[in-house]
Amino acid sequence: MKIEITEKAIKYLEKKDAKDLVIHMIANDTGGGWGSCGSTRRYYKPSIKIDFNNNIEKKGYDQYEVNGIRVFFPSKIKLDKNQNIVIDTEKIFFIEKLALNGLDTIWVD
Repeated sequence: MKIEITEKAIKYLEKKDAKDLVIHMIANDTGGGWGSCGSTRRYYKPSIKIDFNNNIEKKGYDQYEVNGIRVFFPSKIKLDKNQNIVIDTEKIFFIEKLALNGLDTIWVD
């Protein structure tokens, strides 16, 4: 697995004085279609956040270091050796935030 942090993301993290990033898998359920006729499916959507508790040990996470930034992935995520994950920024109107590319939504039947 290859993790890349873009120059824009590094500058963003420097402004925030951040050294740790945590990848979370946020659980959601789909609707069952019209009304309650269909079945629901659970899925996990990846999300990235800055962690300002730099000295706290993170149980249940694997740690990777990229350009002096620690990136924590949940241990339960099975990552492919050839997978490329890119941490970048995106702007929505006037708000800039981190963006995670290369990690797909995980569907559970």
